[in-house]
Amino acid sequence: MRAATRRKRFISIPTLLNPTTHTISERRRHAIAEVARRFAVPIVEDDPYGFLPTMAPPPFATIAPELSWHVAGLAKCLGAGLRIAYVVAPDVRSGWLFASGRA
Repeated sequence: MRAATRRKRFISIPTLLNPTTHTISERRRHAIAEVARRFAVPIVEDDPYGFLPTMAPPPFATIAPELSWHVAGLAKCLGAGLRIAYVVAPDVRSGWLFASGRA
C-alpha cells in the first residue's frame, strides 16, 4: 500500500496504561482531540481499565464523539477467559468501518 493512500489513526490506552499506570489528563485529551479534528484523524481508545479509577478523566468518546472509537472489555479486569467487549463508534455517516476478529 502506498504511503499516500494509508488511512491514519491515533490509537491510545489513555487510562491506567500498563505497566506505568499513567493516565492522560483531561486537558491533554482535549488537546489531542483538537489535533485529531484539525487533521480528520480518528481516535481509537482502548479502555480496558477505564472503569477502575473513581476520578478518571472523560473518555475520548465524550470529548470527540464524531471521531472516536471507544473499545472496552472485561478480560483484563474480571478474567482472561471472559471475552466480552463493547465498542462505542462514531455515527455511521462518518464513513469508518470497524472489523472485529477473534482473540
